[in-house]
Amino acid sequence: MTTVTTKQGVARGTARLLSPRLTAGLLREGVKDALAGPPPGALDLSGKPVRIVFTKTQHCDAACSCPAARRVDGRTVEIEADDYLTAYAAFMAALDLAGSVA
Repeated sequence: MTTVTTKQGVARGTARLLSPRLTAGLLREGVKDALAGPPPGALDLSGKPVRIVFTKTQHCDAACSCPAARRVDGRTVEIEADDYLTAYAAFMAALDLAGSVA
């Protein structure tokens, strides 16, 4: 996986961004690097759960309505699945449920 850093978090709602021109150049180089390497293999969860840490406990409460979700602590949910597609579907369901509360 190739990544390109285009901004740096400073505080919860604040970030230091690179200029659009510099960002475009970095993204262009990142794409070249990504395409030059071998194609990525299948995502292997290797029995590791997907972990979601929410900022508010009520979001965690709602996400726990998802059958695949298991609460770890006040703000954390884990989702275990046998394959990536199932994990992704449960992850999206948990996020939708969390987003349904204020």
